[in-house]
Amino acid sequence: MLDSLVRILATCGTGHAVMPPTEFYNEGWMLRLVLDYVSRQDKHTSPLSFAPGAGWYSEALLPSRFLRTSRFVIAPASRIDMKLFDSSVTRESIENKVRRRVAAYEGSQDAFLEVFLPLIARIRLAVLSWESILDSFPLDDDTNGLGHFYQQCLRFNLPDQLPIK
Repeated sequence: MLDSLVRILATCGTGHAVMPPTEFYNEGWMLRLVLDYVSRQDKHTSPLSFAPGAGWYSEALLPSRFLRTSRFVIAPASRIDMKLFDSSVTRESIENKVRRRVAAYEGSQDAFLEVFLPLIARIRLAVLSWESILDSFPLDDDTNGLGHFYQQCLRFNLPDQLPIK
């Protein structure tokens, strides 16, 4: 079964594809591949580096209280240069959006007051480019593969907006 999955994914973006290439070449898979790479490095100083003993899980929806955490918007540098995220990646903007969503529901706002507000006060917010993340890695077969995968993501998701280098 795993061989079939590999064979299907290997055809993405080719004339023999059995699914749209954007199902594979997208920011979700890019993030998984980058996190997998970072998690296997002994020493790396990327903003995405893990604390000792920490791991990762893709798209986990596990409620927990974080002592210290970061939230990043990761996007192509060309999108960041267009200043698409400047006004939305701020504590005030995020708090206002969450307040509106919480207010839309009748009932208790205890979780908002007890969990979210203390969390947003401690959280580190940042906008990072995929290019800066990839540039922070040493050159090897794995990172060359990540770079190729990223170029495919750009090719299939932003075909008219970004030149492929």
